[in-house]
Amino acid sequence: MSKTAGVDVNQLTMKPDIFAKLVELLKVDHRATATGIALQVDSPTVFLIDEHHSSDSLIDDNIAIARTLIRIANVALVGVEGCAGGRITLQDLKNPFLGRCFGGRHRLTAAILGSSGLEVVGVDSPELCNQISEDCQQGKWIPSTHPSEELRSAHMATRLIQTIRERGNIQAALLNAGARHNDDIEAIVRGVKSHDIGADGVSFVRIRSRLFPT
Repeated sequence: MSKTAGVDVNQLTMKPDIFAKLVELLKVDHRATATGIALQVDSPTVFLIDEHHSSDSLIDDNIAIARTLIRIANVALVGVEGCAGGRITLQDLKNPFLGRCFGGRHRLTAAILGSSGLEVVGVDSPELCNQISEDCQQGKWIPSTHPSEELRSAHMATRLIQTIRERGNIQAALLNAGARHNDDIEAIVRGVKSHDIGADGVSFVRIRSRLFPT
């Protein structure tokens, strides 16, 4: 049975003792924080990794954290913001005109695709992104206050959970998205609308780099 730093990766089902070990490992190895949002035994786990799009150093730290989670937590799926249409390849990143990758930066996506061989899926909504972009260009909203941003957040969580269930054998997945989207997802999971995104029977753990701006 494989073990890393006291964490039994074959039994990482968010039991309290396992979660405590995970928190300690990320604190020691990366000085990162891990917050349990919804911890359920014998359920797949979604790790929400907070990104700050303008910081290369933070994104690089998130890449290192993601690689640790891939190694110790049986992560087999990565969902990413700014891409859609299911499985993403490096070729999709190089040819954004194909419509698969349409917004934001893809530094972590490229790093995971280039090194791990994991399945990376686009979980964003191009329709909502286009709506937000058009409204902001017309001066109706600014991106940080547009009501459709929360819908994007819910869409990303829903698509990742759907993919986990479709694959059938996923123990853990990552969602790399801006911290504000993860704020929305955390509020949904903790609130009365968790069923709307299919979050029943899924554990959520939020990860924040030591380099995240305060």
